Amino acid sequence: MPIILAALVDSADEPRFTAIYERYGDRLLRLALAYLHDQMLAEDAFQEAFIRFAKGFSRMRNKPDEFLYGALKALVRFSALNILTREKRELQLPENFDAPSPDETGAENVADIIVRLPDGIGHLLILRHVYGYTVNELAEMQRVSTDKIYRQLRRGRTLLEKELGDHTEEETAK
Repeated sequence: MPIILAALVDSADEPRFTAIYERYGDRLLRLALAYLHDQMLAEDAFQEAFIRFAKGFSRMRNKPDEFLYGALKALVRFSALNILTREKRELQLPENFDAPSPDETGAENVADIIVRLPDGIGHLLILRHVYGYTVNELAEMQRVSTDKIYRQLRRGRTLLEKELGDHTEEETAK
């Protein structure tokens, strides 16, 4: 934990950050383990996600804990997918793993559609458009060029538009 706390920009954020770490840490480590099926790799993904989260915490400090938990889940998934890519292993999740449930209005959660996009593009879209990471930050996270990130984001938006269009057509047909 000290290494992660060292990544905080403002030491005044340490008590809240520590509380979030203690509240959600076990769940997030289990999430990483579900993706990676290897304790050491899961711990690497977990730590990588929390270090990135700590670096950007000052931008999100006024957000509610549930929002921050969502950001952490996305970062853990993103880190796990990066490790899988580096390890050249395929993602093997149990069916219906961690699927978001419909919200109170009864509408399907758009996040569910986004997360189902192939090749981790959904997570990239979430980090960019929900959590406000810059293209440069995303390129650094994935260790690729900014051009590749722009292409992935463009592809993701195209796929999402298609998925949402298909979803709308299905609802209309009912």
